[in-house]
Amino acid sequence: MFVDLLLDVIIVVILVGVSFCGYKKGIFRLLVSIFKGLICFFASLILCNNVADFIVEPMIGNAVKAYLLEYIEEKTIYTSTDYLFRMPTLLKVATAVFGIEQERVMVNLTIAELVDIFSEPLITVLSRVVAFLVLYVVIRYVIKLIVHLADIIFSQGILGKLNRLLGLLLSMCVAFIFALTFTSLLDFVLHLNFLSEVGTVKNFDGGLLYRFFNSFSLMKLIFSI
Repeated sequence: MFVDLLLDVIIVVILVGVSFCGYKKGIFRLLVSIFKGLICFFASLILCNNVADFIVEPMIGNAVKAYLLEYIEEKTIYTSTDYLFRMPTLLKVATAVFGIEQERVMVNLTIAELVDIFSEPLITVLSRVVAFLVLYVVIRYVIKLIVHLADIIFSQGILGKLNRLLGLLLSMCVAFIFALTFTSLLDFVLHLNFLSEVGTVKNFDGGLLYRFFNSFSLMKLIFSI
């Protein structure tokens, strides 16, 4: 009886808590909070190539080449003719990662030629990673600024009430999904072989709310297909 009541209380907390948050945030802020990560990710992914080509690569290109030159001079053994004789393990890994033929870099290459071979793919990868990360942070701050301005607009008069009402309706749908997921996962765990024969679990029915949400069990729907 206590467990049944406890589960129903947890479900009520989920429903009321999520719904209240949605009402407090409003529809605009709630939608942004749900999709902000996806918006930042895909926007950064779309823009990162252009930003990398026109801004980041010119900024880091010379520094990367200088670092590679220093590394290769320090770690690589050369013959008296200044051609590559033995390549360090890290550069061998780099040839595999960047699709460079090892035979191409093992003979008849000067230090400058070796730097050019490795710097081009390295600069390309680094510039895109840097561009993506910077764009992600910038876009997050832009969205934050837009949300702040929208809060000022949607917090007044009829727009404010409509914003909160729509936020409540959307958050109630989200709360239903959360509660449904909670009961479905719990029902799945309780029906695992090593638990299903335990007396307490075998006779467990759950409270009123638990039985209601469990009637829509996602696990039962999945395994019935």
